Amino acid sequence: MNINKKKFSGIIIAILILTMLIPELAYADNVPYVTYNFDYWDNVVYTPAAYVPDGSISGESLGLSHKIGEVHDFYVDPESDLIAISDKMCNSIYIVDATSYKLLYELKDFFNTETGEYDNFLDPLGVCISEVSKVAAGGEEGEEEVTEHLRQLFVCDQSHTRIVYFDVIGEKDSLEIEYAGHIDNTMFNSEILGEGYIFKPIRVCVDSADKLYVINQDEFLG
Repeated sequence: MNINKKKFSGIIIAILILTMLIPELAYADNVPYVTYNFDYWDNVVYTPAAYVPDGSISGESLGLSHKIGEVHDFYVDPESDLIAISDKMCNSIYIVDATSYKLLYELKDFFNTETGEYDNFLDPLGVCISEVSKVAAGGEEGEEEVTEHLRQLFVCDQSHTRIVYFDVIGEKDSLEIEYAGHIDNTMFNSEILGEGYIFKPIRVCVDSADKLYVINQDEFLG
């Protein structure tokens, strides 16, 4: 009788072990890698994959004549359905259709309207696309202010110690990107940041109130 109980208990334990293993095998079959976490006792606990790769973007898929060198950041703008990708090695920004993943624009050299000369990037890192508000006219007594809503691209041009921003003009099939201005350390309050502050931005984002949030290299203050 005791022997039968032991056999029955063994069968139950074996079934429980198989039940726990089946989901793990299913996870491995559905994705090209295994995802896991650790429990309280530091044991591996296999988990369902939160994200499953559906494809990839490369220089070849974008139709570039060169490989993408060193991607440091990308930003997906759901409003315009555009993706901005920064390539530090090639000193380029790629604007990609977020639906078809086709290259719409490669921003490498641009005309700087402040200097009247052509300009470029040096080690571009963080990128962001955002709609910003701009007062186009008005402000005089008796005049009504006219506010334009523009879509702009912001680029952390790290080794040039600045953030460069551009107007993103037109639809996907006729996209134009034009220089709109820059931000560097000469525009900051030296009483807050101190004399000789070195501005080397690595990430940037813009909120709905048109405020910029910047992460600077080797800094813990924003």
